Amino acid sequence: MSIKKYLIVTAVFLIAGSGMAWSGAQKQPVDNLHKCFTMLDKDKNGFINKEEAMHDKDLSRQFEKADLNKDGKLSIDEFMAAKSGDRVAK
Repeated sequence: MSIKKYLIVTAVFLIAGSGMAWSGAQKQPVDNLHKCFTMLDKDKNGFINKEEAMHDKDLSRQFEKADLNKDGKLSIDEFMAAKSGDRVAK
């Protein structure tokens, strides 16, 4: 194998390896948020209402902003956005 091919193969493995490590690192916070949502969803209906949100001080403070469709409950997507700061002003 020529040095050029060796360097290319090595670079591909390094890039692929770092991508797998990065995606794994990103998965853990998402898993933690999902577990938190499940714990707060006391009645297990797939939503967090205002009463359930009271168990999380930060979430209860920003509940109105997090409830993007204004239906009085938070879906998993609304919860994830609120906790990650994606669509909710703090």
